[in-house]
Amino acid sequence: MCIGQMIGRDRRIGAIVTTEMSYRTKVTVFGALFARRLKCEILPEDVLELIARLHWAEEERNKLGEARHDSPREEGNKKEGLLCDGGTPDT
Repeated sequence: MCIGQMIGRDRRIGAIVTTEMSYRTKVTVFGALFARRLKCEILPEDVLELIARLHWAEEERNKLGEARHDSPREEGNKKEGLLCDGGTPDT
């Protein structure tokens, strides 16, 4: 939503532009557009901190996803043909 507002008045354009972007790319584009809007080369400290926190949140999400994927409980359920939610794995 922030990127769409920075691109122009029509939020639909922002939605179209950002649809296929990864989270990391969206954060990078947000920072670039914010700098352009402020007409500065170095972003303010609070914006840099926000961007750093967004990157940190993505890394933590990725770690949780990897840990869940590699968990022994899930591996055991896959061997038995079951998933944690009681379904069967796609083969």
